[in-house]
Amino acid sequence: MGNANEVRDKFIQNYATSLKDSNDPQDFLRRVQELRINMQKNFISFDAYYNYLNNLVLASYTSLQTRKDFCRKHDQK
Repeated sequence: MGNANEVRDKFIQNYATSLKDSNDPQDFLRRVQELRINMQKNFISFDAYYNYLNNLVLASYTSLQTRKDFCRKHDQK
């Protein structure tokens, strides 16, 4: 499972770098495609991992929104 973790970590690093450093949509898509191929070679479902990351972001957003709403309610008192 160490190999899967290495691929996962590489995906996260490269994905974040692609978002931050790439102004060219074609370059961004190329990086994502390279990662997809790398993950397939290591028997990791790109779509499943994408869904995992998407759910993680949504959960973080929901948590932050809940905290923000909580603070607003208590500031109004």
